[in-house]
Amino acid sequence: MLARMLVKRQPTREAEDARHPAWSEFPLLIGLGTAAIFFATGSQLVEIIAHPIALIAVFVWLFAVILWSAICVVRHADCLAIKLGEPYGTLILTLSAISIEVVMISTAMLHGANNPTLGRDAIFSVMMIALNGLVGLCLLVGGLPQCHHDTGGARFSLAEFHHF
Repeated sequence: MLARMLVKRQPTREAEDARHPAWSEFPLLIGLGTAAIFFATGSQLVEIIAHPIALIAVFVWLFAVILWSAICVVRHADCLAIKLGEPYGTLILTLSAISIEVVMISTAMLHGANNPTLGRDAIFSVMMIALNGLVGLCLLVGGLPQCHHDTGGARFSLAEFHHF
């Protein structure tokens, strides 16, 4: 036990980030810089349809920044959840995920033509994708123990839906 305590360990990434708190907020700076660039240039970056390579580069940049920022929000929420404990941690994680979805849907609703059903349709499509994924996963997991490889085609598919 004492020998394990005397061994010098390499610092982990979390420990390095704790030494440099500004480094863990680097995605926030990238996100704010990207937002400032888009506010300064207006819609010029999006209206470069004549140059598809540049348009793809802008899309990839925006997608990467949004994904990186969302992952960092979840990481911060997870750190708070660990510090605050079980009931509050679950609420923080849930509220952070819901707030990300609300911001994305609000942004889509504020851009473009007036479409009052866009929010409802977006939530409905997310629910359908999630529920269809869950049903597909249940069918897959439920069908694994049988391991019957029937070549009947439609007959096999209809037999799987018999469980419903």
